[in-house]
Amino acid sequence: MATLLALSVLGGLGAGPALAEEEPDSTAAAGDESAEAGDGAPAEFDDSEDEDETPRCVGLLGNDDTREDNQARREALFVRASWSEPGLWILHRSDDWEEPKLLVTEGLSLAATELDDDGEWQAVLELDDDFAVGHGCEPGPVLAGVDDALGADGQVLAVLRDVVLIEVSGELAFLYTDDEDWPEFRMAWQAPWRVLYHGDPGHSGSKSKSRKKSRRKKKRR
Repeated sequence: MATLLALSVLGGLGAGPALAEEEPDSTAAAGDESAEAGDGAPAEFDDSEDEDETPRCVGLLGNDDTREDNQARREALFVRASWSEPGLWILHRSDDWEEPKLLVTEGLSLAATELDDDGEWQAVLELDDDFAVGHGCEPGPVLAGVDDALGADGQVLAVLRDVVLIEVSGELAFLYTDDEDWPEFRMAWQAPWRVLYHGDPGHSGSKSKSRKKSRRKKKRR
């Protein structure tokens, strides 16, 4: 069973994780919900898109610069995640990551995951009134995708069917659509370096001989 990772919303989820061993129906502690997001600048709400679209909460999810920084970190440490028996496999390059822990934050939950028009998974996060106001957002659903922030210290690494994989303050965490039936995780480490072989040793001799013959033929011409 996964461990609960209870996060304070102080500073936009930025107060750091506190580990707990409660069951999934336990209530996680919350911090000061009136904090500003990210680097201390007032949170913003982007309402420039079509009114029918789910709004984007910049105060929670960050801006373009945040996404660029998150992308660089993700590409350095995270390879991929995929559903495969017996659960969710995570391939990574981090020396510190361990099995993800359930992210429990008062006022934020994963309502669903869905495919966008490009066939990419995105998360539908549900924000309650207090949490939304504390991050400069409107209450209700907010869409989040890969490389979006999750407050000051979190970032979305992957969105898959029913699950969102997140890094929070250097630890792996996840949101799941069912709080009582968590997936099993399998961690696999990939070396950040590769060993390169210059040809197959069993055939290197024959290749070099054939090259010498071809060179000799050219000289006779």
